[in-house]
Amino acid sequence: MLIFLRYRLSSLAKRAKPSRVFLAHLESRLFPREQILSMHRLRKMRFALAPALMAVSLFGGTGVYAYSSDNVLPDHALYPLRQSVEGFEMQIASVTGMKDRVRFRLLERHAREKRLMQERQKPKFQSKPFIKGKRASAGAGLRAM
Repeated sequence: MLIFLRYRLSSLAKRAKPSRVFLAHLESRLFPREQILSMHRLRKMRFALAPALMAVSLFGGTGVYAYSSDNVLPDHALYPLRQSVEGFEMQIASVTGMKDRVRFRLLERHAREKRLMQERQKPKFQSKPFIKGKRASAGAGLRAM
């Protein structure tokens, strides 16, 4: 019997479409006026809240990527963001011992960045130093003509 009653109530709830006037009157009787105003403000802000949260997550995620990735080197576009996050980390380190540990970690990271930059540099194109027993130079090609 209980299952049948639940089914009937759920089907009635699906068909019920109360008017806006009835909902506003019910809202005014159930909630105090201050709470209704705050609820309406929240309802209006929901369209601005979603894009704002997406922007915060995008920029926050970018900062986390810039700080933690080994691909962000001095020639990367996100490197200034990484430097600002490192500066913030140094500022929030309050105790001298903690600042020393942060400074040491940053020095290790910068040394690793320098090593990675040297490994990633492609060897520059080098021309052959000698052509037919003579040293190659700009003037040698002109004199041969």
